[in-house]
Amino acid sequence: MRLLVPDVRGQARWGTANLTRGIVQELETGGYTVLQEDAFAEAGDTLRIDPKVRWNPKALAAIGKKIDAHWVLRVTVTKRGWLYTARALLVNAESGQIEMDFRSDYYKPDAETRDRGYRIGRKTNQKLETLWPGRRAQLANVTKPPEPPPPTDTTETTTVAESTSILDEVDTDTDFGSGDTDFDAEFNAEFSGDTEVTAEAEFDGFGEEDGWVWSVRGWVGSKYWAFVSPDLLDGKSRQILKAGFRSTVTGKFGDSARVRLLPLVEVDATNQRLHRLIVEEAFFEYGFRHADVRIGWNTLTWGSASALHVVDVINARNFAEGIVDAPKVGQPMASAKILLGNHSLSLLYLTPFIPPALPRFDTPFSVIQAPSGQDPQTFDYGDAPLYASSLEQWHPQVATRLDLVFSGFDVHAGYFYGYNRFPFVHLPTDTLVYPLLHHISSDASILFGNTSLKLEGAYVIHTPTDRTRNPPLTLDNGRPAAEIPMPGPRVMVVAGVEHTFDNFVGGSTFIPLAEVIGDSDSQLFGGDRPPDDIVRFFENHLVYGFRWDFNNGVGSQITFTDLFDLRNPTDHLITLEYNERWFQHYTFAIGGRLGTARDGTKGTFFRQLTSLYTELRLNY
Repeated sequence: MRLLVPDVRGQARWGTANLTRGIVQELETGGYTVLQEDAFAEAGDTLRIDPKVRWNPKALAAIGKKIDAHWVLRVTVTKRGWLYTARALLVNAESGQIEMDFRSDYYKPDAETRDRGYRIGRKTNQKLETLWPGRRAQLANVTKPPEPPPPTDTTETTTVAESTSILDEVDTDTDFGSGDTDFDAEFNAEFSGDTEVTAEAEFDGFGEEDGWVWSVRGWVGSKYWAFVSPDLLDGKSRQILKAGFRSTVTGKFGDSARVRLLPLVEVDATNQRLHRLIVEEAFFEYGFRHADVRIGWNTLTWGSASALHVVDVINARNFAEGIVDAPKVGQPMASAKILLGNHSLSLLYLTPFIPPALPRFDTPFSVIQAPSGQDPQTFDYGDAPLYASSLEQWHPQVATRLDLVFSGFDVHAGYFYGYNRFPFVHLPTDTLVYPLLHHISSDASILFGNTSLKLEGAYVIHTPTDRTRNPPLTLDNGRPAAEIPMPGPRVMVVAGVEHTFDNFVGGSTFIPLAEVIGDSDSQLFGGDRPPDDIVRFFENHLVYGFRWDFNNGVGSQITFTDLFDLRNPTDHLITLEYNERWFQHYTFAIGGRLGTARDGTKGTFFRQLTSLYTELRLNY
């Protein structure tokens, strides 16, 4: 059976390329011959069909017949507020009838689009099985592909609404919007009179009750780490085995209201005591025509870079497993997003402050040692932190962000006032200090074909307060601690580039990237050592690497990154990982890290991260 699958329609930054790859891979796994964009464009030009109307079902059918395709799968992505919707139409090339209308929602283009492509491909496979029963037996017994069955008056077009919200560990925003009026008008204008659309609703999880549509997605898995560093500090275990459960529960009421709950449970099976039960997100949101309002625990992502960020300041992170790839901690907030076409303005009030979770000193993830004389298994810096405000966690914090989205590029500007999301250590008293700061930032991404340029910049001003000028701290000898010095104003910049090579080797996709971070307060630029230097690990670093998708039946992927200090070129943290899908619902990963550094540098502590790991997850 021959299927024509043009490239997914929509802006590139919405993940259309990943959607296309996922769809094509799943259909080819099902045994179909897939014709793609080149065949679509060539046939459209031959038939002299105006490109503006080639996505009309009748035009799609004509193009499909021209190249002997039996079916045409049209997929279009639309965006409303923070919700992306991929809408797939399966058109019978012989009759022009729409046999399937399937929608799949997502919130994070970078993390979720490949999965949505797989789902659309699987749903298309299932639909074709019902439209052409026994096709596998037919294909096995004939040399020429059989013609599709003639259309009948009883052909039913199925509208399947999929409500999903799988959250990966990639740090990206998880936002919501409601519908797309322009697309619905286009849909009704194109298809009115062509077919009768009936509803066959499929809902995940709890189903539909009293108008509420519930969706439950997540994973259950286990991960094993074996740390092989020869100079791992004493008192730190060399292995960790943990089991975890993460679930996203989303409820929608009509087109305007949504609730969301995202709990995470992890249990350490060895002796690291890394147990945790947290709620990463729990909020209620209501969408108006030109604005969305949200209240509750939430995680947001600011920035355009892929690996390193200097503008992402809204959420603290969970550093229990180190400062590399640390997941975010939910932050209570009240927020509103004003929608201005493709552009938007966000306003946020962030109180109370939720501090980060820091690594235990008896685990290899701690990059600093416990103070002299303290038991690493019991000492915790976070027991009595010092907040720069006397209101402590309840000090008012605010932020705003302007998002401007144009064809081929987008630019953003933001302002934040509140606590630094990572503390620094006041060494005379071994106390964590959370200073207040003003953070003014901007970031942009520019797309040139398959090449993407990414830029981030921030100007940071730490604000002295009465609590830092006269801290309520005492030294070991009982004397009051002196004023806690604040870092001076600093400028931080990230610049990166990545390029997508399609059909790299055997139809695979290869995406190399490189990003560099610079800091005006770094010793690389001749400055004095700032007061918070002990906890600034990436102020003058370069990260480079690649992601290699093999586009095979199990979704094999290799990821490689190398993070190294430009001031100390011997300091590297190298990560290599391979992962694949098993039986569609499982993911398996195996990888390792290698830390190298000369003695006396910050990278010395990364040597203890040298390890091997493996992970298995059941996705539901």
